[in-house]
Amino acid sequence: MPNCTDECLTQSLAEVRDRLQSVRETIVRAAPQARETISYRIFAFTQHGHALNFGAFKRPVGLCAGTAENTAFQAELVGYHRAMYSIRFPQVQPMSLPQIEKIVQSCVEGRGSP
Repeated sequence: MPNCTDECLTQSLAEVRDRLQSVRETIVRAAPQARETISYRIFAFTQHGHALNFGAFKRPVGLCAGTAENTAFQAELVGYHRAMYSIRFPQVQPMSLPQIEKIVQSCVEGRGSP
């Protein structure tokens, strides 16, 4: 039975839908205990009160993990646009799913989240 996240994913822009699904599957693999939800109209996984969000509004797929993860992985994230809490993966660049998995695992191990 589809959940809200499934429904929202099917309504996402066609050009980013597969990338969003890949990020979603990566997060589920890296944080199997996290609860999937929609928060502030974007995809979210929560665990122990902390959230990890991802979504796409035009073409880039964004991952909001936190400042500690953004800083800890800055060398591996060279070439991607980063802000305080987020990382953007443009449509024209391949996403590093193993890197996303490491970021999620860091959240789980370091903060008891997503």
